This record gives sequence, C-alpha cells and structure tokens, in this order.
Amino acid sequence: MNLLLFNRQPLWKCFFVFRHGKAISFAGLLEAFGVVLCLTTVLSFMGKLGWLIELTTHFRPQYAVLLTALTAIWFSKRRWGLMIACGVATGINLAPICSLCWPTQDLSNPSGQPLRVASVNVTSSNRRFDLVLNWIREVKPDVILLMEIRDARIHEIDRLRETHPHTILELRDDDFGIALLSRFPMTSDTTVELGDSGVPSIEADLQIGRTVIHFIGLHALPPSTAENARLRDAQFHAVATRVRALSVPVVVCGDFNCTQWSPSFAELLRGTRLKDTARGRALAGSWPAPLPFFRIPIDHCLVSETVRVVDRRLGPKVGGDHLPLLIDLAIAQ
Repeated sequence: MNLLLFNRQPLWKCFFVFRHGKAISFAGLLEAFGVVLCLTTVLSFMGKLGWLIELTTHFRPQYAVLLTALTAIWFSKRRWGLMIACGVATGINLAPICSLCWPTQDLSNPSGQPLRVASVNVTSSNRRFDLVLNWIREVKPDVILLMEIRDARIHEIDRLRETHPHTILELRDDDFGIALLSRFPMTSDTTVELGDSGVPSIEADLQIGRTVIHFIGLHALPPSTAENARLRDAQFHAVATRVRALSVPVVVCGDFNCTQWSPSFAELLRGTRLKDTARGRALAGSWPAPLPFFRIPIDHCLVSETVRVVDRRLGPKVGGDHLPLLIDLAIAQ
C-alpha cells in the first residue's frame, strides 16, 4: 500500500483503500449502496421463491427512508439516472406502506361490547417483568396474551390473576411458553400445537356479553432457517383451517414473526378472511424494541369482519425486545 496516500487523504478516507493504493470514493460507495437497495426492492416482491428472499420483504419502511435520502443526494448532485432509479424504488416501497395506512370505514361506528386486548412478547430473558406488570395495570386490558413465559414467572403471573381470574397457561423452559388471562369467562380453553411446530398456541372461547368469540393466541416460529420458515407457514395454514370451520367471531393475536408485506402473511389473510387491525392506522414497528430505526411490525391482531376496531397502538419498552400491542375492539351483540 502506498503510505503517501494517507498523507494526502483525510483520515476517514483511509478506511477505503485498496492494496494497490487507490481510494474508494464516498460517492462510489453511495452508488453501490443505491444499486443494492434498488435490487433488494425488486427482490422483495419475490418472497415466494425462498425463505432468504422472503426475509427481504420485511424492511420496506427502512428501504423507503434510505432510498428517499439517496434520491435527494443524487438530485443535489444532478445525477439524474441514479436519482430516477432511487426515486422509482422509493415509490415501489411506499406504495404497499401507504395502502396499509389508508383510512378505512372501520375507524367509525364503534358500537358493541368493548373488548381491550393486550398482547406482549415479554422476552424470556427479560429482567424487568415489573415493567410489564406496571403497563398492564396502567392500560387495564380485558384480555392479556403473554408470550415467552418461563416457569420461573409463575409467581408473577399469579399477581395478574387477582383481576383476570380466567387463565390458561403453558409455561416452558424455552422461548415458547404462553399464557392467556381474561376478565371474561372462558367457556372452553385449550393449548394446541398448530402444524408440526412443536410449540404451543392457545385457543379459548370467551363469553363477551351475549356473544362468544373464539380467541387464538399465536407465537409463530421465527424464520431463521428454511425449516423454521416452513413450520411457521404451516402454523398459519393450521390457523386458517381452524378459522374457516368456526361460525363465531374470531380474534387471532400474537407474535407472528412476519410482517404485512410477506406473502405468508397475505396468504394467512386470504385463508382466514380476517382483517388486519393495523389497516388504516399509522404504521409502527414492534421489534426490535431497542433499535427504533430497524423496528418492523411482527406483532399482530386479526379479527372477523363483524368485529369493530376502535383503536390500536403500541406500548412503551417493557424490558424485552418487543413493544407491547394494545387493541380496543367492539364486539357486536
């Protein structure tokens, strides 16, 4: 390497030097980064081709922000070709985001029996479960779904039974313990294995006023491998099969390990004919909680068409790597 190069370049540029002594320009890095983002945008619409490609579907807001910045940079530098490419890619990413946030008629006419549902992946390693309990006491939900509940949490869970006496628990030593606590009576309840996932989900019939609703609490497998992605999709398929067989209103809630832009999520909606409570509302990511820019929406609540969505919002950080989800519903009587 030509050591004289370091004397002629600012220090930050010395990190971008080849062995033959030629520096990589910062503009060149931006060009390469823009090309990668544009290609990734195109690839993200081909999620059905494989689990690794499906992972690219989840980061549309991040793509849109970065591509918008690059579009502005190329405009200021009069690099029209790059500006157009990045601008088009920005629009391609914004289109599905804006369609999700477009207001719906469901924002009005919230008549019916109120039902407030809290869904919290508390994170099995969370040392601040007191923050979870404090948030629950503050928002006063009628139904609480907790995920990643380990055996050691049993005494803390018991504190919630004072206000939510109807409970179903499946505590484990791994990351897939799950619990449902309700103020309303459960006319039936069970833990089930959806597909061949090997992890429990919860099904319960809740008596809400004069109406019975079927509640499914789901913690899907993370698509960290091709096999896990297949098993997660099998869980979704099992949910769809169960929902189609029901004649009562349905609420499906939990950590889906999947965003709205995944083809797997789209197939779940088609298979169940449920509606996404996030539709028509401001988009916000729930995971990973410690990294705001990188958060993606993987915690969801789906409901039957007859169930009105009054409000939906994320809670504060409660010690884990997920933000809690709070949904206000109105159940027709």
